[in-house]
This record gives sequence, structure tokens and C-alpha cells, in this order.
Amino acid sequence: MPFDVRRFDIYRKIPKDLTQPTLTGAIISVCCCCFIAILFLSEFLHFINISVFIDLEWLMTLDKESKHNLFTSITQESSKDMFTVVKTLR
Repeated sequence: MPFDVRRFDIYRKIPKDLTQPTLTGAIISVCCCCFIAILFLSEFLHFINISVFIDLEWLMTLDKESKHNLFTSITQESSKDMFTVVKTLR
């Protein structure tokens, strides 16, 4: 039994019946392309959508003579930047 080097062949020939186009393969390919397009569009629209959240926070004290501070935080979701405005009210 001689040693056959051909069994180490990585690039073997593919049988012709595996390379023939079929209706099932075409349907699966079209469905996958549609699914990829839907995912891409939803992620793109979520990226483009700008949403701003405004949080108001009151720090109240029991003393009537003291000042009330109004803290306003504005956060833009797409860039994760936070701006804080402190305003003193009497």
C-alpha cells in the first residue's frame, strides 16, 4: 500500500451538483440580503436620530434664608457629552 500524497490536498475539487444554482438557495440568499438590509437601516436610523435628555434636580433645604440651587444636566445620547448648568434661585 503506497503512500498517497493526494490525500493532503486542501483544494479538492467540488462536485458539480454542489455548485449548481437552486431555487432554495436563491430564496435563502434573498432572505439573508433583506435581513442584512433591515438591520443596517435600523442601526443607521438609530445612529442618525438625535435625542436630548434634560434632567432637573432641586436641592431643597429647610432654611428659608438659604438659596435654592437648580441643577440642569443636558445629555446628548449619541456623543455621551454632559453639560451641567447651575442656577441660583432666591
